[in-house]
Amino acid sequence: MRASKRSLLGGPERRAGRRKGYLPRSKLVDDLRHYQSELEIQNKALRFSQSAAEAAYERFVTLFSSVPLALMVVDSRGQILQNNARTLALLRPEETDPPLTYFLPLIAETDTARVQAGFASARDEGICELVEVSIRAGLGRHLTGDLHIARLDGTEMGGDQFICAIIDQSPLLAQRSALQSSAEALQHRNAQLLQNRSRLAAIIDASLDAIISTDAAQRITVFNPAAQALFGYTRAQVLGRPVSLLLPDAGAALTQTDAHAPVQLGEMSARNHQAESIAVEVSLSLEHHPDGASATLFVHDLTTRKKMEAQRSALELQLRESQKMQAIGTLAGGIAHDFNNIIGAILGNLALAKQDVLDKSQAMTSLHEIEKAGRRARDLVRQILTFSRNEKPHRIPLFLPEVVQESVRLFRVSLPPNVSLTSDIDAYTPAVLADPTQIEQVLLNLLTNAMHAVGQQPGKISVALTCNLAGPDLPTADPKSPVVLRVSDTGCGMNAATQERIFEPFFTTKPVGQGTGLGLSVVHGIMQAHGGKVSVESQPGQGTCFTLYFPQTARSCVVNAASVSVSFAPKGQGQRVMVVDDDEAQLFLVRRLLSRNGYQVIAFSDPKAAIEALAHGPGQCDVMVTDFNMPGFSGVDLLRAVHALRPDLPMALASGYVTPEIEHDALAAGARALIHKPNDADELCQVVATLLIGADR
Repeated sequence: MRASKRSLLGGPERRAGRRKGYLPRSKLVDDLRHYQSELEIQNKALRFSQSAAEAAYERFVTLFSSVPLALMVVDSRGQILQNNARTLALLRPEETDPPLTYFLPLIAETDTARVQAGFASARDEGICELVEVSIRAGLGRHLTGDLHIARLDGTEMGGDQFICAIIDQSPLLAQRSALQSSAEALQHRNAQLLQNRSRLAAIIDASLDAIISTDAAQRITVFNPAAQALFGYTRAQVLGRPVSLLLPDAGAALTQTDAHAPVQLGEMSARNHQAESIAVEVSLSLEHHPDGASATLFVHDLTTRKKMEAQRSALELQLRESQKMQAIGTLAGGIAHDFNNIIGAILGNLALAKQDVLDKSQAMTSLHEIEKAGRRARDLVRQILTFSRNEKPHRIPLFLPEVVQESVRLFRVSLPPNVSLTSDIDAYTPAVLADPTQIEQVLLNLLTNAMHAVGQQPGKISVALTCNLAGPDLPTADPKSPVVLRVSDTGCGMNAATQERIFEPFFTTKPVGQGTGLGLSVVHGIMQAHGGKVSVESQPGQGTCFTLYFPQTARSCVVNAASVSVSFAPKGQGQRVMVVDDDEAQLFLVRRLLSRNGYQVIAFSDPKAAIEALAHGPGQCDVMVTDFNMPGFSGVDLLRAVHALRPDLPMALASGYVTPEIEHDALAAGARALIHKPNDADELCQVVATLLIGADR
């Protein structure tokens, strides 16, 4: 030591220094002391720095271990140099999990490239953040977290080192997924609500009933198209206005009703934009809210129902009138049947009386007048029977003069004294294709209307039948002029508005209970069915004229055999005639008539007795004539029973009410002739003679 000091203090440098200049020993001591002091200061600083570094390292280790983040120190090769307890808890939660050695194997294959790029970015820029990285957390488990990579500077070991922080985002992602699911569910619910709202709006708009919604102050908030059509207001005109504008009685009902279920308010009177009253039926639905109750009113228009009820009442009235007329017709038919027997007895006895009286005697003149009156009575009874029938239309070639004349004659007896009836009938009008009964009904309806139009004042009704040379176009193949029937009166007449509706069913200008409103509509319908037309000319106070146009027909008319006057009836040669009739007077008359004409008459008032007589002696008669209307056993039933006993026996059915159905049944039962009652002696004898001649052939 001394040698070294000596060398330092007395060496060549020192000697050189001495040669240059002498340094005192004290100076050297001071320099040494100064150097020693600096060294001590530096040693203190070094010891302090070492202590601070150790303290900082301890703090780093404490922070590294206790921070609630998964922290790892990874080198450039991906080897994990250090990790904290949170890393183990997060990535190796089980004791059986493998140790943490390398970082990249912890990353899912889908994110490996992204993590490698993150390390490269951190190497260059010092830091890199990666979000939602899929990381393996033990065997068969994964987590999703954010990865923060930071480069560590000043490391003593060779190569770069990085500190990696893993923030587990799985709970946040689960919450986010739940929020997304909730958001999707909310969106779906909102879409459903919007769809339901649109559907409800469509239902409200498509409703046939008026729908009106109000708020707590009873102001209108909803007004659908049906309500607009019913009340005549637009939506903009009524929104925000009180509901009492439309339903005056609804305000009180809304105030007094506190129900939670729909309430039927019943029938109310509504008011449209023209302040007109409308009959409606209202139901109410309330919705209770904290600030009050809103209401929805369902308003059903009762106008159609009221009209239908009025029409139904009118129809019921018409039905009662029709039933009354039907009953009257049935009564008239029954009375006419009885009159037939009476008139038949009168005409039959009249024929016998004429045979007993000389031709030039005064009694014969009286008998002729009685015969005329009886025949008129017979025709009248036939008209009554025709009027009371309810048969299907049967159009045949027909000469209208006869039908018109008979209808005028029938109607004349019902005219009041203040009304006169004239007729101008062209007997040579062409034939038409028509139903006689319906033509009579048309003419009687027009005559009845004319009589009512004249009223209590003196007036005149005219009927004219001609062949018009300039009629309207008619749907017929025959280009000939139509047959024209006119019925005119001098009554009150009609204005143009009434003329437009006279052919409508149930339209009438007469007071309630005095008209059915069907007369002219029936006329119009019958004329259409006949291929004709009807027109009307009228002025108020100047009377009315109805003109009917019938197309001609090329078919020839068939003459009714009953209308041919029988001038000769051959006398009998003792042939046996069985007569069955429940009317004793008629039976007595027929027996006398046939006996005088050379026949043997076997008379029965009980049809069953006649059957029994034929059963015991089938050959006791040569011909049978039976009445149709007999109590308990009709003439058709008798025909069937006799035909079963004597199929070859000629039989005739007599009745004053021969319908097509009766004619069909009688012919099917074996009848060979039909006799329309009442008839005279010659007609009856002619039928009997014809049946006998046919039997001989």
